[in-house]
Amino acid sequence: MKVNLLIVLVVILTFKGYSQSCDNADFETGTLNSWLGYTGTCCGGGITNPGIVSGRHTVVNDPGNDPLSLDTISFIAPAGGLYSVRLGNDNVGAEAEKLTKSFLVTPENTAFTYQYALLLEDPSGHSQNEKPKFEVKLLDENMEIIPGPCGYYQVTAGPETDTWHQNGTIRFKDWATVGIDLTPYIGQVMTIEFSVEDCGLGGHFGYAYIDAKCGYLDVVVNGFCTGDNDSVYLTAPSGFDEYYWPVTGETTQTILMHYPQVGDSVFVEITNEAGCSSQILHVFEEVGDAVGGAVDGGVICAGETFTLRPDTFDIEWRYEWTSSESDQVIEDTVLIVSPTKTTEYYLQILNQNGCGDERARDTVIVEVDTSLVFDQVDLGPICKGDSAAIFTHGIEGDYTWELDGFSNLQSDDTVYVSPFQETGYVLTLNNASCEWEDEFMVEVFGGNSLPDTIDIYFCPNDAVNLNVSYGGYVGYDWDGNFGDSSYYTIVNPTDEQIVELILHTQPGCLDTIVYVLNESFYPVPNLTAVDDSICMGVAAVLDASGGNTYRWYSQSSGQLWGSSSRRYISLTESEWVWVIAENEYGCVDFSLRDSVYVFVNDSAVFDFQNDTTICLGEEVKIDPIGGAGNYSWTNSTGTLISSDTMVVDTPLLSTVYYLTITNDGCSYSDYMTVNVYNTVFDEPNEETYCENDASLSLVGPSGFSSYEWVNQNDYNNVLAISNPSGDYEIVLALTTDINCPDTTYFNVREISLPTIDAGEDTTICYGDNYLLRAVSDYDGNDYVWTSNPSGFYSTNPNSYVSPTEKTTYTITYSNTINCSLTDPTATITVDVDASTLVDLGDNIEICLGDSVELVSSLGSGDFSWSSYPGALNFSSDSTISVQPQLNTNYQLEISNVQCSNEDFIYVMVNDTPNGLFVDNSIEVCEGQSFMISSTNPWSGSYVWELPDGSSRTESSPVIDPIQEGFYSLVVTDFNNCEGSDSIYVDVISYPTVDLGPDQIICDGESTVFGSSLQGEQFEWSTGETSPTINVSTAGNYSVEVSNGNCQSSDDIQLSVLPNPMLTEVPNFFTPNGDGFNDLFEIPIENVTSYSLKIYSRWGKLVFKTDDPNEHWDGKNGWFNASSGIYYYRLKFESTCTNGPRVKNGYVELARTR
Repeated sequence: MKVNLLIVLVVILTFKGYSQSCDNADFETGTLNSWLGYTGTCCGGGITNPGIVSGRHTVVNDPGNDPLSLDTISFIAPAGGLYSVRLGNDNVGAEAEKLTKSFLVTPENTAFTYQYALLLEDPSGHSQNEKPKFEVKLLDENMEIIPGPCGYYQVTAGPETDTWHQNGTIRFKDWATVGIDLTPYIGQVMTIEFSVEDCGLGGHFGYAYIDAKCGYLDVVVNGFCTGDNDSVYLTAPSGFDEYYWPVTGETTQTILMHYPQVGDSVFVEITNEAGCSSQILHVFEEVGDAVGGAVDGGVICAGETFTLRPDTFDIEWRYEWTSSESDQVIEDTVLIVSPTKTTEYYLQILNQNGCGDERARDTVIVEVDTSLVFDQVDLGPICKGDSAAIFTHGIEGDYTWELDGFSNLQSDDTVYVSPFQETGYVLTLNNASCEWEDEFMVEVFGGNSLPDTIDIYFCPNDAVNLNVSYGGYVGYDWDGNFGDSSYYTIVNPTDEQIVELILHTQPGCLDTIVYVLNESFYPVPNLTAVDDSICMGVAAVLDASGGNTYRWYSQSSGQLWGSSSRRYISLTESEWVWVIAENEYGCVDFSLRDSVYVFVNDSAVFDFQNDTTICLGEEVKIDPIGGAGNYSWTNSTGTLISSDTMVVDTPLLSTVYYLTITNDGCSYSDYMTVNVYNTVFDEPNEETYCENDASLSLVGPSGFSSYEWVNQNDYNNVLAISNPSGDYEIVLALTTDINCPDTTYFNVREISLPTIDAGEDTTICYGDNYLLRAVSDYDGNDYVWTSNPSGFYSTNPNSYVSPTEKTTYTITYSNTINCSLTDPTATITVDVDASTLVDLGDNIEICLGDSVELVSSLGSGDFSWSSYPGALNFSSDSTISVQPQLNTNYQLEISNVQCSNEDFIYVMVNDTPNGLFVDNSIEVCEGQSFMISSTNPWSGSYVWELPDGSSRTESSPVIDPIQEGFYSLVVTDFNNCEGSDSIYVDVISYPTVDLGPDQIICDGESTVFGSSLQGEQFEWSTGETSPTINVSTAGNYSVEVSNGNCQSSDDIQLSVLPNPMLTEVPNFFTPNGDGFNDLFEIPIENVTSYSLKIYSRWGKLVFKTDDPNEHWDGKNGWFNASSGIYYYRLKFESTCTNGPRVKNGYVELARTR
């Protein structure tokens, strides 16, 4: 079955994505990055000083409303982001501000939208050029304003703002929206420029709130989903002054459109107050359902974030998230969440018109590991010097405390601290997967928690009220007066008086504050006027000095707002203005004041009478009251320039007349509106009545003073006609309350009793749609379709139906004039040919290599089979047997002369377990237990057949002892597909390795190891791989012998004995006890036997020894031998000598050397 939904295609003013060229156009970085700011003065003074100035170019993100707009204007643009910008402020002084931004127009960025809200003071007595104003320019790459009303908008306080809201002299306009199609400017760098100016005379302000974006303007469509056959609501974007829907002629923001069909389109034209218009086009098309779900959830640590995202994405779809913890709907494609506990999140995917079903819903579970989360408890208060224990409740993990800004000081679960002031201690807990951090606050009383000394300043003759603003104390000792009051009054304080306060806390801590009282003074103000003679409407500039803040007063208004040293004051008459000064400690003496007399030149001041209304063609006389000097008249239509004291004019349309009188250097301006009444009835009134009506009533428009139905002899606002017949054209003459004539017409049409025709009975094929058409000779009918069997209802005269059985449809009409036949119905029967209905059943899963028979349980006619991929040649059999090698869609079409139907069946081919073993055989060493497993594992059930005939069902059974032979494996996966393979296990014997006992050789000799080894591979510790090695160096030698994967090893220790070493024998020595050469020593090493004998020259034995470490000390027995020549005989032997060796020689004993 094919199911389609409807989308709206925006082809004008469409923006998708976020263009880098419009970076921060919407101020959503919270800054003015990429914008250029300028300041200057108003009224032609220029706004050329570059730079962003705080307070004059201000990013705002306050969710509140501007109080000067009576809380009407929100600080943030509606349907905007989190930030807007205030351009200008409520300060005066003829200030002016400007913001500009340049951006590249690309094919993805052809729509620019901006919003603004305005507050402009509208002072009297100012010319239009001198009043606050707001201006917008859109400039092309040549810095020229683009043509048409979209390129320029300017509004000045005055006639243009009379219809705005009012708060005193302030006129204000709520947020307005302008959308501009920049398609003609693709590839150009455009510049948007906003500017605002105060009044030119220095006493009145103007400022604006602005926002902008590279975004698209779209029409919201609600209620147009597949299967519905009703009317839908269309809503155009907010913030525009005019809306026009050509499809219905309506001028509201939202309309009800009846029965749109696929392929229908609808335009809406949107226009702002400057006349800048744009069009949005929607074309209704069929598209697929919104389907999909969400990416699986996961496990996070408490405090971490988790990103929720759909598993499918379509830029036209909407993604709505809710959760088990909140019903709030958040519309976003990707949602970053940080739940504090395990939470379910629900995703609903909607198509362009908000349509979605269970196929586009999903649930994501985000599990939160809270094992490390501990309860943070603020500790204290404690007294300075005391200690406190900070601990958690037995949480397992690695502890890291950050104490006084130093981390890793302790790693225990409990720490003891003694802070001197309120201190935060951060604990970080870690385990293998998570980390959690929180802070413990310890409140401390005493010591540095309070200031030691506080200076208090008081005015002369005033009492001093001391108040402790620090909380948490339970007792207060003021100069020895203990109580529970934090207030203390000194009635007659003196300069430099000391007051001591001792504070008591609940835990018994004490703290001390010393108040030093200092007597201040009353400031004496000095007031100067920059100009004490001003024109009416111009602000007087007054400067005060001598104080810190000031209170301003005038004779006519009393106290004025503001406390700054410079004051701009707009006066309506000459009068005194005075100021009272207040110093920084609030000392003020109302008897000390300074004043100045401000003269207001009102010689040019005049007044108009109220606005008036005249009839078209009448003459109007405008004669101002008061004022003297030079007169200058103009009007809004550009048809008047005059210097007369009064004007007489015959305007053709409503006109504003402007007058400026100049006298003695002063000028005063005002305006008056003359409304011209012209006919308001451009089109005749269309009326109808039914041919069987007994009477007809025509109602004239309200609001007129007299009525005359021409040729009807009737002067009421309602004309009654008895027994009407035929069509009429009736004229109604009208007179307004100022005696202006007007005329309207009534075209009255007689309606014959309408007939209705539903068409001829018909037959359709099963599954086809049929368009029911109700045909009537009156186009003002309402219709209702019903069916038998029941189940169909529609108010659309042209409705599609798709019955599955023979059905009779009845159309009933009615109308607002109650004009209908006795039986206002018609019927049509739609029969259904179901002979070619096809039903291949549900989709099928098979295993690779299997075949399946496909057959339809319904239908007769000509059969035609096909498949995709196209492995199946054309077949006309009613039943086919297929054996696909991959997933395949099969289509069967059954047709006859009139009808055809088709159905699809999807055959999913599941792989059979294969490639279970990479090799045909493996080798295993004898005597081992062995885990046998597939080298290509599959999920499913396993059956192993062992060489001894037994079977095992583990996926990787352990065989002990191992058996040589074939191991067969049969795997059945979860799709019940079966695969088999086998592998031969060859049992290999371990090689026998014996290097024999450890060996000893003499230095210079060598020996051979490994003569008896047998095996396939040899690896010696020397790195050699031959069966034998020849060695001559002492050490431990090992060898590893392999037969396949079976290995054995042995090692042997080789010792190398050195040869005996006899160095040069000394030929004299001096045994005189001087510690030098007192012994006859024969240096010899590495001997196994030793014999030394020493003889006198007469052959007498005087010394002998068998110890090579025993030496002759020159004595013969107990007596010293005499000096002279002595003969020695040395005989020694070692393992590495072939028998004993003998050495003879002589040595001289000299005692006197």
